[in-house]
Amino acid sequence: YRVKNKHNTSREEAREDCIAAYQWLLEHAAQHGIDAGKLSAGGGSAGASCALSLHQKGIVPASFVLFNPAYLPTTPPDEKLAPSVHFFGTGDAMYAEAQAYRKAAPKGRVQLWVGKGQAHGFFNDR
Repeated sequence: YRVKNKHNTSREEAREDCIAAYQWLLEHAAQHGIDAGKLSAGGGSAGASCALSLHQKGIVPASFVLFNPAYLPTTPPDEKLAPSVHFFGTGDAMYAEAQAYRKAAPKGRVQLWVGKGQAHGFFNDR
C-alpha cells in the first residue's frame, strides 16, 4: 500500500490499496490454489490498521492478526468482526485504545496479547 512519507498519499488511499489487494486475492484465490474462505488479514502498525479497514468496508476475512495497529476505528466493532488477535506492548501509546477496543468488541472476538514494558513495534527485527 502507498504511504504518506513515500507517496504523498492519505490514510484513506492506503486503506483503498489494502482493500483492493485483498479483493484481488479473493477473486483470484482459486487459480492460485488458495481457499478464499480461509484467508486472513494482518499487518503491523499502519499495515495492521489497513487490514482492519476491511471490516469497516464489510469484508470479513477468516481472521485478523494485527501487530500494534497505529490507529483503531472509533466505532465499536460489531458481530461481523472476524476473530482477531492484537499484539501490543504496555509501553505503546495505543495500548489503552487497544484495551478499550477489545472490551467494546463482541465477547471473544478480540484477543489481546500483551508484551509487558514493550513499546510500539517491539516485534520488529531491529
